[in-house]
Amino acid sequence: MQRFPKKISHNPHLQFVGCVENLLFMRIPAFPLGVVVACFVATAWNLHAQVTHADVQPLWDELSAFWSENDLAGAEAAADKLVKALEPVETDFTMGIQANSALHNRASLRYNIGDYAGAEEDLKRSVEQAKAIQPPAGIPAAAAPQMMGMVEDRVRISLRGLMNFYLAAGDLERATEAFESAIQLVPHWKNADQNNPTMAYSVLAAEVSSMEGTFYRATGDYAKAADAFLDRIEDLESAWNLVLKSMGGQENDFTDQMKMNYLRGRANLLMELAEVTSLLEKHEDAVAFVKQAQEAAAGMFPLYKKWAENAPKTNPMLKPETIQKTLEGVETNMNYLAFERSALVLRAAGQEKAALDLMLEGIKRRGEDFEQQRMLTLEYNVIRPEESFRMIGDLQAILEQYDEAAASYAKSLDLIAAQYPEGHPAILDVKESQVLLLQKKGDAAAAEALAKEVLEGRMKNLEDVLTFADESQRLSYRSSIDPWSLFASLGQSELLYETVLKTKGIVLESILEEKGIAKDASDPAVAEALAQLEEARRKLMELLLSGADDSETVALKAEIEGLEEKLKSADPDMGKARESLDATVDEVANAIPADAVLIEFIRYRAYSAPGRFVPRYGAVVLKAKGKPVFVPLAEAVKVEAGMETYAKAVRSNAPDEDMKKFLQALGAAVWDPLAKELPAPGKRIILSPDGALNFLSFATLFADGEKFVGETWPLSYVSSGRDLLRKNDSTRKDSMQIIANPDFQTPATEDVAGARNIAGDAAVTMRGMLGRIGLSPLPGTKAEEAALRELISKEWKWDIESHLEKEATEESVNAVDSPGVLHLATHGFYLPRTGRSDPMKRVASYWESSRGGSQQGQPLEAFSDVVLDNPMHRSGIALAGAEATLKQWGAGRILDTSKDGVLTAEEMALLDLDGTWLVVLSACETGLGEIRAGEGVLGMRRGLIEAGAQNLLLTLWPVADKETAMFMVDLYRNLDGGKKDPVQVSPAVQAAYLKKFREEKGITQAVKLAGPFILSYQP
Repeated sequence: MQRFPKKISHNPHLQFVGCVENLLFMRIPAFPLGVVVACFVATAWNLHAQVTHADVQPLWDELSAFWSENDLAGAEAAADKLVKALEPVETDFTMGIQANSALHNRASLRYNIGDYAGAEEDLKRSVEQAKAIQPPAGIPAAAAPQMMGMVEDRVRISLRGLMNFYLAAGDLERATEAFESAIQLVPHWKNADQNNPTMAYSVLAAEVSSMEGTFYRATGDYAKAADAFLDRIEDLESAWNLVLKSMGGQENDFTDQMKMNYLRGRANLLMELAEVTSLLEKHEDAVAFVKQAQEAAAGMFPLYKKWAENAPKTNPMLKPETIQKTLEGVETNMNYLAFERSALVLRAAGQEKAALDLMLEGIKRRGEDFEQQRMLTLEYNVIRPEESFRMIGDLQAILEQYDEAAASYAKSLDLIAAQYPEGHPAILDVKESQVLLLQKKGDAAAAEALAKEVLEGRMKNLEDVLTFADESQRLSYRSSIDPWSLFASLGQSELLYETVLKTKGIVLESILEEKGIAKDASDPAVAEALAQLEEARRKLMELLLSGADDSETVALKAEIEGLEEKLKSADPDMGKARESLDATVDEVANAIPADAVLIEFIRYRAYSAPGRFVPRYGAVVLKAKGKPVFVPLAEAVKVEAGMETYAKAVRSNAPDEDMKKFLQALGAAVWDPLAKELPAPGKRIILSPDGALNFLSFATLFADGEKFVGETWPLSYVSSGRDLLRKNDSTRKDSMQIIANPDFQTPATEDVAGARNIAGDAAVTMRGMLGRIGLSPLPGTKAEEAALRELISKEWKWDIESHLEKEATEESVNAVDSPGVLHLATHGFYLPRTGRSDPMKRVASYWESSRGGSQQGQPLEAFSDVVLDNPMHRSGIALAGAEATLKQWGAGRILDTSKDGVLTAEEMALLDLDGTWLVVLSACETGLGEIRAGEGVLGMRRGLIEAGAQNLLLTLWPVADKETAMFMVDLYRNLDGGKKDPVQVSPAVQAAYLKKFREEKGITQAVKLAGPFILSYQP
């Protein structure tokens, strides 16, 4: 397992601040002014303290000595003594701040030696300890607010450390809780007179980064991250200008100390801004920000050198080793920023030669003492030397320096092997680069052989993750790897499809599987086994992440396997997702119906060299009893731009000719290249989309100049080719449940949420956005229910139960017991992750101002304060009482989520639908959800399939009441009392309506009215 999640590379995971003498682990050490004051007044306010600063100074010195010697174990033991020594005075103002710093230092050391539980405990304790710090006795009343503001700053720092810990662990839920608590605490300088130079000093002494920027970057919201970094840059600039103004515009020794803090923060923040701008693919702006960051860093270092020369005279308390270590830290970070971090941005911008020159200079300045470099990695969060050599190798391969690239990869592997066991993901990353190097050199046979070795390693790692990792670790791991691109770039169709088959959607499948088991945790034995399993997985992952020997993990693995067997006896579904890793291409080929074709779409990186790629779409075509054929499709930027237009077009009244041209162009990108592999007209096509194509109704594309694809071939959808291998409950109840025309206004419950349940956090994250959405009545669904009731009762002879208006409750849906058909006619919703529309407007305005233009902040959109991180919380349906619930959410009350009238996709996954033959979501936008790498759409589609539904009919965009009712009645009539297969009937009904509306109403209306329906199924 990788030690640090890739998604937060180049950001501090934990940031620690102590008194001046004890600055050990800051990324760029400096002097936080508020803490300096606390240190210097120790003798005045702590005369009667049980423990004084003089008592603990030797312990700080001991800790510093162990750290300087790279002895982490000794340093951790010294930190432990320090924490215990400070416990009696941890609520005292000055000594309490030292106690807080000591806890942070011990947390850092525990984290770096792999004691993650201990690090978490220290950080949580630091929050409570900081909250308990009392103001100094006897201080003037006027000084108390500032002193307590400084205490609140310590609480904020502690919460930030906790947030960063959870981000590093991939636990977004708890990271968000810490972040939201931290941002409620406004830094004390923000509450003071902003024209007061003393407050300007505090601004310049505060954090060198931005907590908000760090959080948003780590959670993938690069737009908000850019905004946060800009806010902090503007704070620094205003403060520096105020300091300079207070000195009459003249710089001197005093302002130099303020200026080095200003330039330190400016350099780091501009680099953070460059990195998130690069992630937003605004490369020209990113490179410009890099140059500004380099200029600030270059201006900062001479000021630090000057300070180091003068410090022994101006501050005799500072020890020479502390001064030297501070200076070394500044130089390390300046070099890392100016060379390696800058190189990453230039590389992304396509400036490979310049990037290579910077990387080589950076590694040269770091030197050949790689053990010391690993200590720098821990201390300053620079990338590890083995990562540097891999990136150097990639750049050399791009520039056709093949021998040099091979040597760099070999160096990287040697460094990794010295730290981690065989099969570690970092080893496989380098071997992937070696494969691409061999391919570029023309040695296809060697490339294929090594690619197979990489595949074997990836599958072993994935099996371990599915077995031993918890939910957040699984998602983090799956997001950090790219298992398809290597084989797609090599054109190795069989290896590619083997990888796609085993990995597509596998992580979410495993998570929802366990949520289903957790649903039954009312059984004390099951609940206890689940708790033991979670704890054992956490302990094992800590060992795996630290590169522990097998001897240390054998017992825990055995314990986990025993607990899984225990749970499997309670629920036979336990472990089925992991068993899917054994699926073979031949098994899927044999499961495809005769004359049918399976098309598995993928989004991948088309590599032309190690590290150089273009995102593309592709498709693996597999025929019954055949071999896979890989077909590259258009570049992702073209496809995704087309899909953005598609989403607007299908909701518009565009002229028919414009709609036809657009659909033909989109078809040319994703459908026409498949022509040679398609079956004869009328034969079945099974589609497994990926990326933005999850939101495409392929039936609406044009197969030739005159007809829709859906008129030519019957189309159905699966999440993955693995779905064709599933064995479902063959028994079916001849019963139907209808939920229609909910009364959204009348409250469904007054019960306030109590203890957290499986999906309860959805309400908290959704309330900001859903609370602003109105739910209009749906009288057309009442007519739809009446028509279906008459048809089903008379022609099907099935039992039918309807829940209308006030009875169309969430409780009614939760109570379903595997009906033969479940029909839900109500509003569906899909919420975006964030409401920000143009992420780069403010960045662009800032850059324009640096060119001499005027800076104008952009107004935020109405939803810009909302971030919905769990995609299974962002889609669902509205039931009785939903509108009333939204009003309660707006007032800050969270109702019992099992009764509140908002049924999320995650809650749907817990429904009892085993043996349910058909679920129909006759609502708006029920097919939408979030795209996640290799996981398909995380939305209602996934939730209901995991709940057991065999066939699922849903919609991709809003549908008119009248036409929907017509479509549904014809669908059920053609199902012939449940005797016919929905996989055959639904495409046929859609084809008929596409033809009918095309001929009667035109192309645009045909797409809008008959196009949105798609049928997902598992046999």
